[in-house]
Amino acid sequence: MKRILVFMLAAGVLLFAGCGNGDKEAGAQESPKPEAAVSGESVASVEKRPETPASTETFMVRPAARNATLTAFTRARNSMTLVSEVSARVERVPTDVGDVIGADGVFAYLDATFIQLDLDKNRADQQRLRSDVVYFGKEKGRYDELVKQKTAAQSTLDSFARDHTTSLQQLKALQIEEKRLMEQLDRHTLRAPAGWKVTERYIEPGEWVNVGDKVAELGRYDVLLVPLPWVAENTAPSRTWVRTCPCCCPNWA
Repeated sequence: MKRILVFMLAAGVLLFAGCGNGDKEAGAQESPKPEAAVSGESVASVEKRPETPASTETFMVRPAARNATLTAFTRARNSMTLVSEVSARVERVPTDVGDVIGADGVFAYLDATFIQLDLDKNRADQQRLRSDVVYFGKEKGRYDELVKQKTAAQSTLDSFARDHTTSLQQLKALQIEEKRLMEQLDRHTLRAPAGWKVTERYIEPGEWVNVGDKVAELGRYDVLLVPLPWVAENTAPSRTWVRTCPCCCPNWA
């Protein structure tokens, strides 16, 4: 009987020990679950966190310069046709093709003999009329005193007064005519802008020119005009003529 009790007591102890070990193994297997939950929360928090930029530097887009060589032919900045304003014979042409007009602006001289003769006659007539104005003025003053003294007729005074006024009017007309002749004489000298170059000459000494006839072609070469053909790479293939005028070349004149 004692043996049976001892056997049952040993079996109970073994059974209790096996259950304790089973609970410990089950607890060991179930214990990682909280860690898995914690790791899941950390992953979720990492995914919600905003991404930091790789660099905090500020970039600015700037145009890139590139050198381009363009070839073009220079030409005059301005050009003009010189014409005669009077009809006369060409006396002298001091400039030729390729020459530059001097500081006085003279291109050619026309024969002004008859204009000079008209001027001489005009000035002689003015001198005569000035003498008449002085004479009639004195006579007018003298007869004015005589009329006041009642020793001369009023008609004589009126006659001298009229002659004095007529002489003054004629003198004024001759002075205006002198200005016209001086202007015409000046136009017998063909002038052009100083510093311009003669590209064509149409007259020679001894030739006769009429009013409006071409005498020369002139160009301004101290400032050059450069037409440049330019085609942009990123635009439609169209040709644009760019005119630049900053090229001052006084030594070329």
